[in-house]
Amino acid sequence: PDGSRLAFLSEGEVFIVDVKSGDGEKVHERMFDPGRPSWSPDGKALVLPVLRPYSSRFREGTNQILRIGLDDKSDRYITPVAHRSVGAREDFGPVWSPDGTMMALVMDGALAVMDVDRSGQPIGPPRRLTTDLASSPTWTGDSRRILYQTDDRLRLVSLDDGRVTDVRVDLTW
Repeated sequence: PDGSRLAFLSEGEVFIVDVKSGDGEKVHERMFDPGRPSWSPDGKALVLPVLRPYSSRFREGTNQILRIGLDDKSDRYITPVAHRSVGAREDFGPVWSPDGTMMALVMDGALAVMDVDRSGQPIGPPRRLTTDLASSPTWTGDSRRILYQTDDRLRLVSLDDGRVTDVRVDLTW
């Protein structure tokens, strides 16, 4: 959150690297195809989407949120809605808001937001914000809008009034 460290995945493992020194640390062992990590605002935890199997024998299960505590090396699953998946683990969130009060995520293909406490525990069910097929959510610095990608454009949704606007990107080659 302060720009001093980066969290990244490599072959299913989660690492943190100090930007200035280049020193790295593995913070989680290999998992089956996890999604992109997102920092807690205080920098003490990461959340990422992972497959939570229903049993140790089979890989069937649902995509849930794994919270990795960096101070105490603890893992805790966060389940927004029982027996329903959070996205497809790729670029579908969760993404913690800068103010720490919400997480943006994709459920059933649409962008949703979920109120959370400081530890990331849901305070209520996810609320659907859009009808678009969404991916790659990211917050504005004030935690009032979410930028997301559709198949053919970038869009910005306001949490204040629900208004969705297209973001024009002029790309030339």
